[in-house]
Amino acid sequence: MRAMNGVSKNRHGVYYVRKKVPKQLEQATAEILGNGKSRQVFLKRSLDTKDLREANIRAKPVLMEFDRILAQAEALTVQRPMRTTLEKREIDQITNYFFAHQLAIDDEDRREGGSEQLFQSVAQQLSAAGVEYTTEYQIGDPPKVGLSDREMQKRAETVAWTLPPAKQGLARGDYSFLQWEIDELLKVFRINLDPNSPSYRELGLAMLRAYAVDRFTELHGDLPVAQIRRPHVLQFREALQEMPLRRSGKLLAATLPELVEWSKEHAGAQKVSAETVNKLLGGVQAVCVWARNNGLIPDDVPWSDPFSKMRLATRKPRREPWAPEELRTLFSAAIFTQGDRPVAGKGEAAFWLPLTALFTPLRQLKRYTSHETGASRLRYYRVHNWGRNVGSCGPISGQDG
Repeated sequence: MRAMNGVSKNRHGVYYVRKKVPKQLEQATAEILGNGKSRQVFLKRSLDTKDLREANIRAKPVLMEFDRILAQAEALTVQRPMRTTLEKREIDQITNYFFAHQLAIDDEDRREGGSEQLFQSVAQQLSAAGVEYTTEYQIGDPPKVGLSDREMQKRAETVAWTLPPAKQGLARGDYSFLQWEIDELLKVFRINLDPNSPSYRELGLAMLRAYAVDRFTELHGDLPVAQIRRPHVLQFREALQEMPLRRSGKLLAATLPELVEWSKEHAGAQKVSAETVNKLLGGVQAVCVWARNNGLIPDDVPWSDPFSKMRLATRKPRREPWAPEELRTLFSAAIFTQGDRPVAGKGEAAFWLPLTALFTPLRQLKRYTSHETGASRLRYYRVHNWGRNVGSCGPISGQDG
């Protein structure tokens, strides 16, 4: 049997597939991969097998993925004229995409569970191995429902760090701390917008506004906080439960009542999760509580939090902690045992990235793939791009080192 075009064998007998990147696409391909390189000469991936027949089978979807990447790179090279204006629908579409993406990330974390199971598992394994360590957090079983005190503290620390500049930015009309997000979204929508144009500023300010508050106002109008009662919140919650999960075309700019009417006409459409509904309820609740605490509700006006105990029941997390053999594989690498710092690992990042990822609220990956260039020297890790749903794997990397 002959190896198919692009399939080769390395000096250890393991097959890999490689495809030459056209000269004019090298820079754009590196941008698509996001690997920090200025140019990408080859696309290369190990097939993790020494069997030729299996290698030929595995190579086909990989080459298809390479073709997709090159097609994306070619699209990037198409000249886009500089624009100085955006239509309102474009600004709304980009802003809705931004918030939908942010909500989806947080939605998955709360639905699948946070990092507490992983933290407790690592602590138990260290204790079992007789390794001394100190932690300010309680060691024991993770909570059966909800987030742990440690996770809540970590989230509070994140909010305490990110919320003040967001509030200041909105008050001043300064969107500079969202500069990277704005530019990346413009790339996604393939718009070359002049950063000095009024439309760029309008887009930046739109991304600072509270998405949840906009939805509440669409349903009830611009109510004074003191007039918001539990029936308003209940109606808001019921409307949110009717929001379709996937929105495109005219639905991207639709108001909440319009989305509810659409859902009635399309009863089979999938709705947003309870976690998303709770998140939007919490967004409006935070504004109302802030208004009360900062004197916007007169002292002589009776008012209690109408959002209290209005959250929906949510599903239990399905994620599992790392297995001991997985941790042993990870930390038996030369990076940790011999102080190896491969070029592809970007120096100390090769050591600290896997280590700190175990103790942060970053999304837990289902698996990782290690790649060897010697009998026992692990040279780099390939991070898998899961997209939105855990289990859809499509790892891509450039050449080692």
